[in-house]
Amino acid sequence: MHLPLNNAYNTRCVGHGLLVWNGIVTLMGVLLTTASSTAYSQSSPGQYQVNSPPIVGGLPPGSKGLQQPVYVADRSVPRGAYSSLSGQQDLSEYVDDKVGLVPSNAPPLDLNRFAAGELIAVVGKEPILIGHLIDPKKVTEDRIDSPGFEMGLRKALAEVIMRKALAQRFVNDQVSGKSVKEREEGERHIRRKVTQIFYDSIVPDMKKKQKCETDEEFYAFLEKSQMTLQTLQNDYAETMLARQCINENVPEKPAAELIDLAEYYDDHIDEFKKPAKARFQILTAEFSKHPSKESAFGAIAEMGNQVIGGRPFETVARSMSNGYAASEGGYYDWTTQSALKSKVIDEVVFSIEPQKLSQIIEDTDGFHIVRVIERKNAQVVPFHEVQPEIKKKIVEIKKKQTEKDYMQKVRETTPVWTRWPEDFPGSMPISDVIGQ
Repeated sequence: MHLPLNNAYNTRCVGHGLLVWNGIVTLMGVLLTTASSTAYSQSSPGQYQVNSPPIVGGLPPGSKGLQQPVYVADRSVPRGAYSSLSGQQDLSEYVDDKVGLVPSNAPPLDLNRFAAGELIAVVGKEPILIGHLIDPKKVTEDRIDSPGFEMGLRKALAEVIMRKALAQRFVNDQVSGKSVKEREEGERHIRRKVTQIFYDSIVPDMKKKQKCETDEEFYAFLEKSQMTLQTLQNDYAETMLARQCINENVPEKPAAELIDLAEYYDDHIDEFKKPAKARFQILTAEFSKHPSKESAFGAIAEMGNQVIGGRPFETVARSMSNGYAASEGGYYDWTTQSALKSKVIDEVVFSIEPQKLSQIIEDTDGFHIVRVIERKNAQVVPFHEVQPEIKKKIVEIKKKQTEKDYMQKVRETTPVWTRWPEDFPGSMPISDVIGQ
């Protein structure tokens, strides 16, 4: 019997080296994939002057015999807890962002009916119960009524539905065309191999990550983390099969022709524009560090005069300037245009001639003198320089679109009944199953 998935711990895996042997998939190995100024002029060389200043069983009555044990999820463990142990990621990227946002025709969530055995969806022949998504014992009336609770539950359900649909499709593809007896044996063989990989590779890796030297230590860790080995195994198996389904039906690197690259370049030219940037040095006399504005002006003028007189800019900055970069010799590394807080300084940095001292300028913080060390003008990166970058983007775009198209195909061909059919296109209301 296939044990149900506990969705409390998201997983992601990529199977490698799958070989079809007598119509049965043998999984050979698994690889964990484990962003107003006042100007001052220099009136004569050398002088600056001022110009201007556990298990529960059974399903609800009328559930048409879909019965199996329920391994209750414990949502006190954060989503992704299993991911942090195994280095794997979840399948949430395949869940539409709009899930949970569309108004539902389903009756409001009822705390009195929020039981682990309540049927909430069926995927193919596999039921999904409330207990697979959340521990009902931890659901209070306030929690049900809190903003986002239902949306979170719907998103979790959509992810489990997607995962089950993919896993079922993968298994069905491997045993397609076989007799009923061969199909059943093929399914059992696949799941035995996945279980073997889990215990031979995944569990030892998890024990190593958690520094558990004995089984007893590992079980104690699982208990402390409110996890069970069985739920982790089920989680891993279903996610592995789902991932392999995607891998086998979606090319890893779709073709990207030169014309595709050129069209992308033309349509996204702004992505390849590089703004002007400059490296510069600055001397500063902050108003807050001087008794008066006149005193600050006298200080900045003296700094400028000393640089003009031959004293190194860096030395003057370290000994006399009190700006942000004074201890670094007034040096600012590459800065793009419009990135500086002071618009006055930004304008000067990107307008004066490099290696020349600016006039004394003023902003809200104080007086400044700037010297641009090096400046590069704005430019558009040539097409030939960005072809590898564009190709990578196009491959990713095409892959995502192929995945989207494939997922739509899986959705359309997998029978699904759910409490919120509006979240899963093509699904039917769960009332069709339970007769309510």
